[in-house]
Amino acid sequence: MIFYYSATGNSFWMAKKISDVQNDTLISVTDELKNGKPLNYSIKNNETLGFVFPVHAWNPPNTLLHFIKKMNITGYMGQYTYAVATCGNSSGNTMNVLKRTLSKKDITLNSQWEIKMPNNYLPLGDIDSRDKQEAKLKIAKKKIAHINTAIKSCIAEQRLCKGSFSFFKTSVMGSLFHKFAMGTSPFYVTSNCISCGLCEKICLSGVISMKNGKPVWTGKTCDQCGACINRCPKKAIQYGKKTSSRGRYCHPIYKEKN
Repeated sequence: MIFYYSATGNSFWMAKKISDVQNDTLISVTDELKNGKPLNYSIKNNETLGFVFPVHAWNPPNTLLHFIKKMNITGYMGQYTYAVATCGNSSGNTMNVLKRTLSKKDITLNSQWEIKMPNNYLPLGDIDSRDKQEAKLKIAKKKIAHINTAIKSCIAEQRLCKGSFSFFKTSVMGSLFHKFAMGTSPFYVTSNCISCGLCEKICLSGVISMKNGKPVWTGKTCDQCGACINRCPKKAIQYGKKTSSRGRYCHPIYKEKN
């Protein structure tokens, strides 16, 4: 089984590419949490266990860590377990955080891969150029093919994009981000809004609701996943003063979903 978290499609595309080859079940952690049902799963002896997700401020997404802490997997007896993370440029010590969280559930992470994908966190900067996006996606296709081969043979491997000052980025900058930059108050909607309700539907944190035909952010914090701002069909959602001049990005596999 493959547990995935995806806001703008990069991680979903990777999870699906792996699922198609491995013939594994795809499970959205955000959908599972929204369902409100017990997070109980069963794994067979010949199954593998995968986690696919984006890097958020040099850490795994908060919601993914919350899901792992709450889930219960029966039948696990050391089956091959892997993780694939997508990042814009560097990941810091993301995988170390994931390994520690899984270890508390007595799950051992055998293989870890990180793949650079197009940037889309708009509050910190613009999206990658079209040429850079295409280059990253082309390289990612080759890396996914390699990962599928490794999973088939249960090869233990570690190929990361930690970058420089990885400990500082994850432990210090990541902690500061999660403490001070998770607020929803900077989000707002412009007159371009067509009241389609897509933002409410795709919000991974469940903090957007439609009132009088317009989205409002009802929670004080969210994952800062970028789904609402990047996938709005009219570029009507903004965050602070700078995002109005920046582009928008979602993987082609999610453009079809819009």
